[in-house]
Amino acid sequence: MRVATLVVVFALGIDLAAPVARAQNQPVPSSAAPIPPQANTWPTPMSQRLILNRGPSGAGYKLERGGLLLLDNRYADGLDLAVTGSERAVELAREAHGNLVTGAVLGWTGLGLVVASLVGGLAVAAAFPPNNGSTPTAGGVGLGIATGGVLTGLVLELVGIPYQLAGVRLECDAVNAYNQDLVDGKLGAGR
Repeated sequence: MRVATLVVVFALGIDLAAPVARAQNQPVPSSAAPIPPQANTWPTPMSQRLILNRGPSGAGYKLERGGLLLLDNRYADGLDLAVTGSERAVELAREAHGNLVTGAVLGWTGLGLVVASLVGGLAVAAAFPPNNGSTPTAGGVGLGIATGGVLTGLVLELVGIPYQLAGVRLECDAVNAYNQDLVDGKLGAGR
């Protein structure tokens, strides 16, 4: 039993001297070599670096430089101004803005179409109940409007999702391109 305990203690790396040393107010010996401090290899002041933080829900972001909040929005408005000086970052920021706005317009249009077609189509169907005859009535047309509008709206919403996902990726790419140009010393005169 004692051999098994020692094997477990050794395998887990439990330091048996630590509790004794703490009880006697002595420093605990460390078996690991101390990690040497790393030199700061960042050639520019950290306060110039852009930091992009997404919100907890994933919608919107906060862009900071040196602890100062530069932007706090959802559609990358002004991101191109924050990354001025890096041509590639400005291009990516503008593309991100376009994708996020396009995705939002498609999504909100789809949602509006779903709601409007449901309300309108069902209102027409309720106002004109079906006849016993075989001819289509306004009620049937109302149900057709509701069904067609819902399906079209859902398709619009689904088409908008890739635009929004690409916009989020491009936001990050723009900030990374700016920070890389900052590190490489390639920021233009516009900064």
